[in-house]
Amino acid sequence: MAGVTTEADTAGGALTSLQSTVSINGSAVVVSGSAVAAHGSAPHIAQTISASGNTTVTINGVLVVVAGDTADVCGDAAGGSGTVSIG
Repeated sequence: MAGVTTEADTAGGALTSLQSTVSINGSAVVVSGSAVAAHGSAPHIAQTISASGNTTVTINGVLVVVAGDTADVCGDAAGGSGTVSIG
């Protein structure tokens, strides 16, 4: 099972979730389509992240991102919670 990704984690750059309803330890859970901040020169530009390691858990119909899911352009992997996992 993979750790759930929150705004406290990174995928190369800082993560900003598209939702603010569900949080873990005070940080919003990141869902597919959320923003990844620029973190260097191309291909580490501002981009989004897509859920691929989780295909069942959603928030408001949008898949939750978990550790190992990657930023859509550069492929940097997301971190995840050490205490909350799904899968």
